[in-house]
Amino acid sequence: MKKKLLLLLHCYCICFTVCAQTGLKNFVPDSSVVTYSYGGIVRADSTKKEIALVFTGDEFGDGLSFITETLKKQNIRGSFFFTGRFYRNPLFQPYIKQLYKNGNYLGPHSNEHLLYCDWNN
Repeated sequence: MKKKLLLLLHCYCICFTVCAQTGLKNFVPDSSVVTYSYGGIVRADSTKKEIALVFTGDEFGDGLSFITETLKKQNIRGSFFFTGRFYRNPLFQPYIKQLYKNGNYLGPHSNEHLLYCDWNN
């Protein structure tokens, strides 16, 4: 199970050194130990061994049930940034509600994840 979780975390999240157990929902950093870049927090107290889990989603929800259950079981919270398309998908609604109920941070990630600079010449 730990191998599956590590694989999912590797594939589905971006990890930052900010705050793990409380999630970003209740995160108020001590300004004396925070590093800012272009007006945003990029690092909190680097002397603490904490990590923030950040998940993003657009049209696919592979592993969503496993991630939801595992975070709840381990009493870990993360930050989830879903597109409008993801939020509107009826298949994902129960998981989104459960993530919120479990105290995870839910935020926006555009509406349809448009590629403003795609890979075409």
